[in-house]
Amino acid sequence: MEGIVSTKDVLGGEPRLAERRIAVRQIAGLVINGANPPAEIADQLDIPISEVHLALAYYYKNPEEMADVQKQHREAAERAKQEALEPPEAVKD
Repeated sequence: MEGIVSTKDVLGGEPRLAERRIAVRQIAGLVINGANPPAEIADQLDIPISEVHLALAYYYKNPEEMADVQKQHREAAERAKQEALEPPEAVKD
């Protein structure tokens, strides 16, 4: 979809708005899960409302891909949580 890109070195390859570091997942989460109107999200992120709608269209047109992205983020968060709870290894002499 034009206007949405994925590159390995930006946001871990997650779909995002072209020329921005704003993920489709981020916008969808703010609108869908946060129950915020698209115009409010556009104002918060300082982007045109058309880009919010573009991200939402991509999100809904690619449900499997977006589910995979969500899963990867949940797994990464769980790994980070586990690492934070693990005691540091003892320093060897």
